[in-house]
Amino acid sequence: MILRGAFQGGGDPLWSSVKALLHFDGSNGSTTFTDSKGLHTWSRSGDAIISTAQAQWNQSGYFDGAGDYISSDSHADFALGASDFSIEFWYRPNSSSVTQNIIANGMSWGANCFGFTDKHVGVPTKFTFWSYNLNTSTAVLTSTSVVTTGTWYFIQLVRNGANLYLYINGSQEATANISTSNIDSAASRAMIIGGDAVGSYCNAYIDDFRFTRAVRSAVLPTAPFPNS
Repeated sequence: MILRGAFQGGGDPLWSSVKALLHFDGSNGSTTFTDSKGLHTWSRSGDAIISTAQAQWNQSGYFDGAGDYISSDSHADFALGASDFSIEFWYRPNSSSVTQNIIANGMSWGANCFGFTDKHVGVPTKFTFWSYNLNTSTAVLTSTSVVTTGTWYFIQLVRNGANLYLYINGSQEATANISTSNIDSAASRAMIIGGDAVGSYCNAYIDDFRFTRAVRSAVLPTAPFPNS
């Protein structure tokens, strides 16, 4: 079910389950990345900045693909386990290079690590989700959309019970039954935006990132995520 603009411009009925919300707003060139939920702090690496050059809404985060990323503090909020969650964000790629990690939770590929990737070398034209605990060498989810440089995409990665879903621009593009498997069974983790912190970085703009420990419906937002 696609709910276009659901809850945009009003309150978020799942606000209590939101663990991170970054609008990437601020002055051009700013190096401060504010979490509007206020639960976690984010550290900058490389030259990641707030940019007015491109944005889905106001400003966006710019990552140049050469060591740029931001990472949260390590916390149980980001240890996914086998529970429901939703990861959502806007993404605009600037490069056709392969294996650009967008979201990750590990510094290297190993137990409890996952990553969401733009044009992985093994699937060089699409979005893919990888989880070491679910499959060490094959993508768990692969989009039907072919990634086009200079295009904004709204991406939602959602776990609902035994099923994992990938939505692009409000439409379901992939699903996988993962039963009761733990995507991440660590006690605490950090969330990384812009790369995996060990060499696979995205050259892209990212806007409105939200992480919720609950199931979100497929949606194509018509406004920034609400702050309450």
